[in-house]
Amino acid sequence: MTSVQFLKEIMANNLKKQLKRKGKTQTMMAKDLNIPETTVSNWIKGKTYPRPDKIQLMADYFGVNRTQLTEELTKETPAQYNAEQEFVKDLELSDDELLEKFTLKLDGKELSDKEAKGVIAYLRSLRQVDQDN
Repeated sequence: MTSVQFLKEIMANNLKKQLKRKGKTQTMMAKDLNIPETTVSNWIKGKTYPRPDKIQLMADYFGVNRTQLTEELTKETPAQYNAEQEFVKDLELSDDELLEKFTLKLDGKELSDKEAKGVIAYLRSLRQVDQDN
């Protein structure tokens, strides 16, 4: 198998997982994103590979980072990644609003406001790195 075919298969598998997670069909995704259904079908079958702009469009659609579509995800991939991504999306809230909305715990112990604000600052920096890439 060539490396190009391997990348197509990774994309195909990840698209299937994301469609299932979101409860969507490839037809629904094609319609929602205004992409021809045959194009989406070819991606899901591993026949073709999407352009970078379409990868970003799908990542936004699924609410994930591009790497969750383009890289092979193993069982070691943190199960909390999706929850963390959802949390990062809420970072439009101020620190105080986030602290009101969420209780942050580490090892079963609630974080102090200072610790929680440090976590929020860290997540904001990760978000900036993702946007810069």
